[in-house]
Amino acid sequence: MSANEYRTPGEVLGWASEYVAGPGTYVWHEKVYASVVGLLRLTPAATDVEDQRPTIEVTREKERGAVPEPGTVVTAKITKLFPRQAAASIVCVGPRAVRDKFTGIIRQQDVRATEIDKVDMHTSFRPGDIVRAEVISLGDSRAYYLSTAKNELGVVSATSDAGAAMVPVSWQEMQCPITGQREPRKVAKEVLYVELISLPHSKKSVHPQLFCIYHFCMFYPHRLSEKGRENAGLVKPACQMVIPSGFAVPYEVLSLVVITRTAMETGILMHTVPL
Repeated sequence: MSANEYRTPGEVLGWASEYVAGPGTYVWHEKVYASVVGLLRLTPAATDVEDQRPTIEVTREKERGAVPEPGTVVTAKITKLFPRQAAASIVCVGPRAVRDKFTGIIRQQDVRATEIDKVDMHTSFRPGDIVRAEVISLGDSRAYYLSTAKNELGVVSATSDAGAAMVPVSWQEMQCPITGQREPRKVAKEVLYVELISLPHSKKSVHPQLFCIYHFCMFYPHRLSEKGRENAGLVKPACQMVIPSGFAVPYEVLSLVVITRTAMETGILMHTVPL
């Protein structure tokens, strides 16, 4: 048997009477088997021990972490703000976590696609914000250049001064659910899903099954005018549905319903912003 050969799980390595089973192996019916994919290694027994059988093991190769490349979407944490750029620490490339430290820079001209000259870095991001960004170039030797100049890119998670996870209320504002205080951000547009099978306690049905894919879906009472919604600071929703008058929920507690992709998968309502 040769060392430094690749072995796969379930492969017979030898007799248990000849080898001591080490990491990455197991014994079954007096035979030693590989339990992982990796290199076979044999370690001679120490001269001062009674059992002189060599130890056999299968060691994994070190798994390579994800590496940012131009065109990939990354998740990063804002670490520092400057007048013309923001520094960020890249934590994920797509769904994969990075193993090494990668730094990203979001320049003023890469924050959004329009009105670039009016971009204020301090109203777009704050230290500690989690952002979704696209790698646009390898940058220099110290950092990757990142961009949030697409609707689906920007801040995805932020914490208010009260320590609460803030809720997006428009593409440029997030709100603290505890204090109601709003803070400016370059907000990432989440793909939001609302599935409405039927409305109980109502003689009317608002479609047997309504499936919407929009940024914001707002449920509002008949009496709330469009001007009233604008005065409330709500963005113009892509889809509006009027709650029938027989609906059981009182108008006073109706909310702007914000449901993320995660909410649809888990069945948990993530956020509601009172009207």
